[in-house]
Amino acid sequence: MSYFEISLWGALLALIVALFITLIRFIMGPTFMDRVVTFDLMTANLIGIITIYAMVSDDELLLDIALVLAMIGFFSITAFAYYIKKRTEK
Repeated sequence: MSYFEISLWGALLALIVALFITLIRFIMGPTFMDRVVTFDLMTANLIGIITIYAMVSDDELLLDIALVLAMIGFFSITAFAYYIKKRTEK
């Protein structure tokens, strides 16, 4: 096992811990905007986890899944922003 693989496993562990901390913040967030921001952060963490695991396991299909997840995350945050804009205009 090379130093690069060890650092990848360390980064994977750090991202998993960050995902759980973000999940706690998502559950306990007092406002809707806190939940929207943590949802975006959770999506970014998941993309990082999938990408690093794809590098460790040499599975290129996981990179396509990460790309689709990134697109879904982008469109969902755009939809939340549109919803908030419409809600504040009334």
